[in-house]
Amino acid sequence: MLNNQHKTIFINAESVGGEFRIYDKQERRFYYADAYSKELNIWVEFDESYHTANNKIIQEDKFRQERIEDILKCTFIRIQTSDIQLITYKENI
Repeated sequence: MLNNQHKTIFINAESVGGEFRIYDKQERRFYYADAYSKELNIWVEFDESYHTANNKIIQEDKFRQERIEDILKCTFIRIQTSDIQLITYKENI
């Protein structure tokens, strides 16, 4: 869906070479993208229910997003997996 919508290729876990990742020198850790477009510099995260508390993104995820945005100067998109299931369900009707 993302490839078609943005007319690009998003790198993900099923891509040759696996997920796109960056290293955060300040925090000394890697961050892995659920999907990433090098061409458009868009980082996508699919948030399962454990990523939110009372419908708000948990603090750890907010910090991670801020670090990724600081490093890549990218557009960061969060997609709730419940929204994907709804879209998939509607497409199957």
